[in-house]
Amino acid sequence: MGHLFFNMLGLWMFGAEIETIFGPKRYLQYLAASALSGALIQLLISPLLGTMGATIGASGALFGLLLAFGTLFPDRIIMPLFPPIPMKAKYFVLVFGAIE
Repeated sequence: MGHLFFNMLGLWMFGAEIETIFGPKRYLQYLAASALSGALIQLLISPLLGTMGATIGASGALFGLLLAFGTLFPDRIIMPLFPPIPMKAKYFVLVFGAIE
């Protein structure tokens, strides 16, 4: 349940501003492409790691939003929940990607 909460929080935090720039149609297309790309990457990498799990959730879409946010606003200071240290968006994307 916590995973779903943080995915939705990320969609809310980063998605609204990106939708304003992309527009509703392009934003939805971008979210769908990010979700499908995330699922495809998981399906390709899982056998190499010896783990086969279901590809459910919004994690792929969220990673796509984070990438877009870090690209569009690289020097924007954000305060993540974990760790609660102010950092530029471009560094947050790198740290979050490395942790996941």
